[in-house]
Amino acid sequence: MGQFNAKTLLKKSVAPFFAGLYQGLGQIVVLHRVIAESKNQRLRNTGIEITEEHLEQLIIFFRKRNYDFISLEELVDYLAVKRKRKFVIFTLDDGYLDNLTNAYPVFKKYKVPFTIYITTNFPDKKAVLWWYLLEDLLLKEQSISFRFQNKSYAFKLQTYSEKEVAFNYLRELIKSQEEENQLALIDSLFSINGIPLYQKVEELALNWDQIIQLNNDPLVSIGAHTVSHPSFKAISDDQILKEINESIQILESKLDATIKHFAYPYGSAVEVGEREVKLLSKTKIKTATTGRVGNVMREHINHLHALPRLYIGSATTELELNNFISGKTSFIKGVKERIITV
Repeated sequence: MGQFNAKTLLKKSVAPFFAGLYQGLGQIVVLHRVIAESKNQRLRNTGIEITEEHLEQLIIFFRKRNYDFISLEELVDYLAVKRKRKFVIFTLDDGYLDNLTNAYPVFKKYKVPFTIYITTNFPDKKAVLWWYLLEDLLLKEQSISFRFQNKSYAFKLQTYSEKEVAFNYLRELIKSQEEENQLALIDSLFSINGIPLYQKVEELALNWDQIIQLNNDPLVSIGAHTVSHPSFKAISDDQILKEINESIQILESKLDATIKHFAYPYGSAVEVGEREVKLLSKTKIKTATTGRVGNVMREHINHLHALPRLYIGSATTELELNNFISGKTSFIKGVKERIITV
């Protein structure tokens, strides 16, 4: 432990001299939901939510640092030509209704372009937003039990800590299943507890008219995010290509527009590797963003199907942002790859 602390302290002391190697040309910010502040007890889903005030502060943070606010369409030009100012690109994943009702007015106020990556089962109202169903179930119950694939599962939920542990375990269990097994697991878990599977998508997702409305604004770009939001590690090559190409076709048909941009579902190193990037290169997609955390470097012009992003959550502070965009965070953590891809 002493050696570890000494090493960390040493890195912090020399970070101002070496961090610049990791700061890159800019950042692609990933958000999901922009919501009103709530005092209700919550579980892990708060990690994909920020408030309208937080979003506004985030925009002001980059404005104060003289960033250019650009769209994904402009990214290649910014990587190809040397510029004095850094850039930031805002993206939102999935297709939540609050992207229109809460986020859009803030972006509009500051004339900031942004991209929404749509999972097409959201506006088709076919998506089971199991992560929100799971949160509601665990917060409500004192215990749950169910059977799946001839195995019995039981969880005590009498304390908040027990609810958190159950949420994290069940989240990973659901994510790891192929589509057919995932649906069976979800049905076993929620139906037995009387929870309507499509309740949350009706409440929380954009519909097609709203997506068309957003797409008509030049500030807004619509990208693809698959049909059903599967973990690519859990499905075959053919299924991956089907998810990508069908989502593109559906979006282009509904919007009468060309879809050029894509975000991998989940997108971490667990879900996205060389196989997934190679498969995406067989499609018409021009840029694709992952869930890997990193700054965008000039060299990413050769890795446009594996672009890292800067994750912003409800707990992200200004100090953390400063350390990240300066490259200090990556340097101190000992990130081996200066250019984050897969």
